[in-house]
Amino acid sequence: MPSLLRSVPRLLPMLVATSACVSVNMSRSESGTSARTPLPSDARAATAVVQTAFHDFRVVEVARGLVNPSGLEFTPEGDLLVTERPGRLRIIRKGVLLPNSVAGLPPIQAIGRGARALASLEQAGLRDVVLHPDFATNRLLYISYVKPGADSLGSIAVIRGRFENDRLTNVQEIFHARADG
Repeated sequence: MPSLLRSVPRLLPMLVATSACVSVNMSRSESGTSARTPLPSDARAATAVVQTAFHDFRVVEVARGLVNPSGLEFTPEGDLLVTERPGRLRIIRKGVLLPNSVAGLPPIQAIGRGARALASLEQAGLRDVVLHPDFATNRLLYISYVKPGADSLGSIAVIRGRFENDRLTNVQEIFHARADG
């Protein structure tokens, strides 16, 4: 347990940093699902270049049907794990968004409630996903999310779970920033 507590401060900046880099040009769908059809090659060829003072970035659409994506992580096998703010963890495999969400997540407060609901997207949902440094061997990943609570906005929590057969097992809460102190 002491080594786990030492690793939490190192994981939180990774969770926050990935979340800040993701919300770029992924399309939105009302249903949150997509067909298992890859994007046509001409859709991938249509790219935009964003120029900045230091670097140029090429923006390429990699999937359709995601709803408010907020975090992503590549697995060693080449899959892309994507968190969606409504509380789903999705898989993009070989360019195809799989139709089913990853099972095994805890309850997630997907939107703000009550008078403070105006911050619903900023203060709710599934936030980020980070692979354990030894993921290829142990299959562990870490996910930050908003845990439902008595207050209207819930509170931030981090879980660790084993990613096996497109589902999360052995889920443990390793951090909880209780809003009530």
